[in-house]
Amino acid sequence: MKDIYERLLAAASLRSADGAIRIVSEYEPLAGVGTPLFPPTVKAKETNSAGYLVEPRYVDGNEAQVVLLDQPQSQANRCETALLDAVRRREMFLPHLEMVTESHGIPVRMTNLEAPHRSRDAYFRDSVDGAGTKFDETELGAALRDASSGDLSAYLHLVPSDLAYGVWDSHRKRRIQVKIPRAYRSEMIGIRPLVGVRAAGRVDRLNLAGDTVELTESGWAPSASEKPKKGVRTARMSELGHGMIPPSEGLGGVSVTSVQRSASLSLAQLATLRFGNASQELTAAARALVASIALLGDRLAFSAPALHLRSGVSC
Repeated sequence: MKDIYERLLAAASLRSADGAIRIVSEYEPLAGVGTPLFPPTVKAKETNSAGYLVEPRYVDGNEAQVVLLDQPQSQANRCETALLDAVRRREMFLPHLEMVTESHGIPVRMTNLEAPHRSRDAYFRDSVDGAGTKFDETELGAALRDASSGDLSAYLHLVPSDLAYGVWDSHRKRRIQVKIPRAYRSEMIGIRPLVGVRAAGRVDRLNLAGDTVELTESGWAPSASEKPKKGVRTARMSELGHGMIPPSEGLGGVSVTSVQRSASLSLAQLATLRFGNASQELTAAARALVASIALLGDRLAFSAPALHLRSGVSC
């Protein structure tokens, strides 16, 4: 273990021959090769309709089409969730922010490991402490607010995971905004996708007639005429969860030859982290700590024999 740490300590400051850490894994769909997977959908510019992110890449030296199954932002979120779960199980300690509030009588908690913009999220900016002091005016909030690229000590002490996954303080109107590029990057792709189709529809067991209904004080009733009277509120039956929806063609997922995950930790990015007047030894140790957090998050999130990304994507 000491040998691994010494190697990581040197590598994170580019004082060795190691320039990056790569993790490559290959999966297959849970139901077997060739069975459909359902990637995230996006709105295609050409058709303005839902589609998948498909692009050409080189795979094993040959050009091939690939489909994006899980993008870097999502993969980083999975690592952060895994780290937070380990913290809550008390298996490890990791400094983090936590906002505690209440919405309509329901307790709400959010940490920088869950917030979209991590420690720089607007939820933290708009929070106050028990005495009513705005977060940015508290001792901890001011330390993060006043941090700079030359001194990220506050991030190291309070939210070190932000240094691994990247953060941008874009909500605070400052002349020079703190922007820390991600050091850890991971994605999952499907190789040589064949896009399928499927029919989606709805069958009404009672075969309710008509498409438009009149809204009443007690609920709703079928419209008495094709053209509703003035002043009568109406709604489509489908809006109420009733009626028939004729089957129509939709995206049916993709069939791929294999699923690959590639993750990397940029030691060159870690070497750019500065911590004010800290000594070279402490700076090197801090960079190695950030590297360790990134590697631990990866292993916690992706070391299991199977992965569940979303409905329709398990490998």
